[in-house]
Amino acid sequence: MSDKRMRPPKQIGSYQIKHMIGSGSFAVVHLCTNTKDNKDYAMKIVNKATFKQKEVLDHFEMEIRVLHQMRHQNIVQFIDLLKDDNFIYVILELCPCGDLFNFIIDKKFLSESEAKVMFKQIISGLNYIHSIGAMHRDLKPENILLDSTGMAKISDFGFARFAPSNNLVKTPCGTTSYASPECIAGKPYDGIKSDMWSIGVILFAMITGQLPWTEKNHAGLHQQIMKGEYKVPEYVSPKLKELIESLMNIDPDKRPTTQDLLAHSWLEGADTLELPYVQPAGVSLKYLDKFFQIDISDLAIPVQEKKQKKQAVSSLGLSYEEIRKYKESQNVIPQDASTSRSPPKITVPPSAAEFLKRKQLLCLEKGTHSSLKVTERIKTKARVTSYFIQHKPRAISTKLPALRKPMPPKLNR
Repeated sequence: MSDKRMRPPKQIGSYQIKHMIGSGSFAVVHLCTNTKDNKDYAMKIVNKATFKQKEVLDHFEMEIRVLHQMRHQNIVQFIDLLKDDNFIYVILELCPCGDLFNFIIDKKFLSESEAKVMFKQIISGLNYIHSIGAMHRDLKPENILLDSTGMAKISDFGFARFAPSNNLVKTPCGTTSYASPECIAGKPYDGIKSDMWSIGVILFAMITGQLPWTEKNHAGLHQQIMKGEYKVPEYVSPKLKELIESLMNIDPDKRPTTQDLLAHSWLEGADTLELPYVQPAGVSLKYLDKFFQIDISDLAIPVQEKKQKKQAVSSLGLSYEEIRKYKESQNVIPQDASTSRSPPKITVPPSAAEFLKRKQLLCLEKGTHSSLKVTERIKTKARVTSYFIQHKPRAISTKLPALRKPMPPKLNR
């Protein structure tokens, strides 16, 4: 009886809930159809039991508030937010062509001409995120989705935050292979500059079909990342090699910004066009305020905490009222709405055996990534090293191969 009562209903509001299309540690994703316009969306369903601890609810609220501001065609769009007695329902734009992870596996690797088109789309979205004072902090191929035209869209804002005045955050998070050296070090770091490192690792994976790291154990992997020990293959063009190395520079201050990337000479061949402004979400900031205040009372959090909520200081050192004022002062119309006229086409999937082989090359076991949290800090006389050692069913494989062979010939330029 209990299991039946806790199953999501067949419909919530105007949304008909259909089959499951994905799942994560704290939520499942279903296909849904809005009966008002007959359009399909992705519905993220979160059990309210997940929010027994107040910090988990606060974390979820921050994710929704950040996502609410993401009005760009290269970012998965937030559509609606609903709830009932047992679940919270987040309605998102549907991206039916999968993610960049599987796209790379299907193709083995991307040519430079293909990669620059998709990379520019990703950078355009990230440029918008940074321009409104936010940081993603979990950029990886699984979090880059592809819509029905093959356009890249940044997703999963579970670790996203609005940046404090100095851009420094304290919590290491993300996925080990894409985390920056300063993030792994366990000291305050600039989340925006850390995003740029992650984008560099993604670009490396797009071009080579694998990760830049070769160490097999966590401690060795962390050291390799901290020291920036990787090798860009010889077949990569000089301009791209310089770009990857600038992004994966262990000195955060020497990494380019998204604006620098959009003006980089390697991206000159990417065909672009201006797209119309993305319409705002169907929910207002006022609705979000009311939604989360109601949830707090529903979860029986003490009344005094509820009263203090608006003035409570977030983990960024900003009050919710300060965040709201900041966001309302921003011009959310995208300044750079460029994307590809001819996005890469989705290829025919490989056989099961070939699929597994390519997974090993890319070293990203689909469905086995872990969200990294600091669960132990090992103190030494010289420094404090924070290791991401919380192993869940989604723990990342650290068995990394040598560079792919044979290497393709250099591109004709």
